[in-house]
Amino acid sequence: MLRFSILALILASACDGCAGCHYDVPDVVEHTGEVDSGGGDTGVRDTGPEPYSRCAVDEVEPNGSPATAQQLPLEARACGAFSTPLDLDFWTFFLPRAQWLRIEVGAQGIGSDARPVLLISSDAGEEAAVDALLNGEDPALVFPASAGAWDLLLSEHTGQGDDTHYPYELLIGESKPAVDWNVDEGDNDTLGGAQGIMTGDAVFGLSEDRWDQDWYAIQVPPGKHAITLDVDAWAAGSAGDYTLAVFHGDDPDHTEELARLAFGEEGWEPDPWGVLSSAGGEVLWVRVIERAERSGPAYWYRLSVTVEED
Repeated sequence: MLRFSILALILASACDGCAGCHYDVPDVVEHTGEVDSGGGDTGVRDTGPEPYSRCAVDEVEPNGSPATAQQLPLEARACGAFSTPLDLDFWTFFLPRAQWLRIEVGAQGIGSDARPVLLISSDAGEEAAVDALLNGEDPALVFPASAGAWDLLLSEHTGQGDDTHYPYELLIGESKPAVDWNVDEGDNDTLGGAQGIMTGDAVFGLSEDRWDQDWYAIQVPPGKHAITLDVDAWAAGSAGDYTLAVFHGDDPDHTEELARLAFGEEGWEPDPWGVLSSAGGEVLWVRVIERAERSGPAYWYRLSVTVEED
């Protein structure tokens, strides 16, 4: 059953808008309700998106509580709608085995005015939350999920709703791993226990608890070098919002912060990226943290490292 902390989060989100969001959100073209035929006012008005016909399951109300959650088979696309303001739609599904899972919510992609918020919770206590307005895209998750029963809650971020203008689709199914990697995260929760990595490494890591921080050590050869750090997470289906802090120094007891990376190459993407310059002959210490202190298997990252002569 979804925890009350999760439910409180979504209700606060619906009432307060996106006050806590920190990403630049692309402009959204709002529906005017008018149809311009080029020949003057015909009296015809836009009634919103056409009902979708490719869904195998239709939402059945009432499903506004965990007790009335609607069962959704894997690989069966569902059609639903935020039919009233502050509508909450609960779904439930079962995984017979541990596997990589994908959850896709379609709204903007089908012409809906809805801005969905996706919350999931398992019997094992694993949770995750994805808000469409964080980066202007429909929510999606790809992550290594545990076997057992899962609950899923969808709501509309702004608290709006009606059957015509706020439809959505929901699809849950098996997935291949979202990324490739050649190094697994080790026991690296402290600076003194930083995990050594080198150029060409792609490390897969998880946020195991809300206080988790992962440390890595990169030995830079003598001479000037450029070090590229690239995190893949949100863009590949993780729920994580990661940031990197980079320090340099000869040993863990004598370090100085060199850079803090929070966004991507274009300056707005949630996944950190950056190119740092080093005089060489030193160690770079990299700390990876989940910005909102969230954790679980849906909060994962891949850190790729390249060290090149500059």
